[in-house]
Amino acid sequence: ALMNDPRIKSLVERADAAAKAAEGRGDWLTASELYYRLDLLMEESGAYRDDVKRESQRLAMIRLYNPKRLWELRNDRRNAELEWNSTHKIDDDEKPESGAAGAAKQRDRRPLPPYNPVGDDFKEKLDGIDEGMLQGALGRAFARHVERTPMDKILRSGLDALRVMVTTDDLKSVFPGLADDASRDAFVKFLDSESDRLSRLSAPAGMAELNALLIRIPTNNEKTVKLPKTALLHEFGNGAMGALDEFSAIIWPDEIRRFNRNTQARFKGVGIQIELDPMSNIKVVTPLEGTPAQRAGIRPGDLIKKVDGKSTEGFSLDQAVDVIT
Repeated sequence: ALMNDPRIKSLVERADAAAKAAEGRGDWLTASELYYRLDLLMEESGAYRDDVKRESQRLAMIRLYNPKRLWELRNDRRNAELEWNSTHKIDDDEKPESGAAGAAKQRDRRPLPPYNPVGDDFKEKLDGIDEGMLQGALGRAFARHVERTPMDKILRSGLDALRVMVTTDDLKSVFPGLADDASRDAFVKFLDSESDRLSRLSAPAGMAELNALLIRIPTNNEKTVKLPKTALLHEFGNGAMGALDEFSAIIWPDEIRRFNRNTQARFKGVGIQIELDPMSNIKVVTPLEGTPAQRAGIRPGDLIKKVDGKSTEGFSLDQAVDVIT
């Protein structure tokens, strides 16, 4: 009854049009948010599942390869919200909140801190990635995943991710080959032809198709857009795993430490718990008993302003944890 309500139908149509328009002009944050909400509303039909996946991939790629641009997008959004609130005289101070909710609200009223590039070099994060990793990871996914996802679906999902990558304008400044229309179009045409070939195979695809594709993709890449090979393999691998389910992923070399820390509490660190305070400072919640931080005199409430002499202004929590550990 709700979905047949004329007001809801109109809302969905307007949101759909706004999401497509935002994607068309490169406003990835707005497009992602709208597609996400539409997907929640129409979850059972899955009508917007591919749109959510595509925009999530795009934002993750921008975050990895051009993090300053993602900061600019978020900063523009924050400034627009602050201007709107100021124009409409939105005042949340009548009932001040305490705790995490109050801190979050205070952060939402302030501009973003300046972008800080420390620890954001994608070349360091992708170091060591090679074809063998993908052969091992995707081979195991194909053989062991509970739903027995066909290899052709896995490979076509990887090709789709590369298509998203090369058609994301915000990556042109990082990868000059994407700025050449002829090269980009040639690579997209190659991706389309490979996807079409996989969909028309007379027999089920297997490891042979995976191995062959891991040769053809880098070869064609060198003839066209000339993306770094590690980036090419990284995005193909992430996209391929996306064919399985939302919980399956490749844990890349630079993520192993964080993965072990989150799942097994195995990591070497200084022994502190940290959070972002309302001013976006890195704040010590507590030093842990018997750790280097406690022995060095770190106390609850201390602010970490520099790491190895480099300012932490603008750090995300992930940046702080990675750099400190």
